[in-house]
Amino acid sequence: MELLKNRLEKYQPKQKSKITSERQLVIKEFLEKLNLDRKPPYKPLTPARIGMMMRFMTTSQMKIFLADCKYANNFSKYYWWSFKKNK
Repeated sequence: MELLKNRLEKYQPKQKSKITSERQLVIKEFLEKLNLDRKPPYKPLTPARIGMMMRFMTTSQMKIFLADCKYANNFSKYYWWSFKKNK
């Protein structure tokens, strides 16, 4: 007789990753870093929000920008400042 645990594992939904491109991986890294610094009154950022902010950047430019943000003292401050200074 099979164990009940083995039977239940068959019916558990398999978690399939929705990430299909390199660009989505970079956006995921931005999300993880930026959502760590968000305070409770602010909702966590979504991938669509980050994607819209970086819609004119190529994937290689996004990687360079990610490296610049990681090199800065404060990741989120540098990220938001860099978008603000271009206005």
